[in-house]
Amino acid sequence: MLAIGDEKVKEKLADFKNSLKDAVSKKDEKLQNLGYADYLGQM
Repeated sequence: MLAIGDEKVKEKLADFKNSLKDAVSKKDEKLQNLGYADYLGQM
């Protein structure tokens, strides 16, 4: 992959992956708390 040879790109890719993981975790927690019907109703 492109990030293997460039440390800055590698770091940015890792940060991006972590931000995606955090966003999905927050959405999952909200979904679990509200249930799917209420969660979808907020969209």
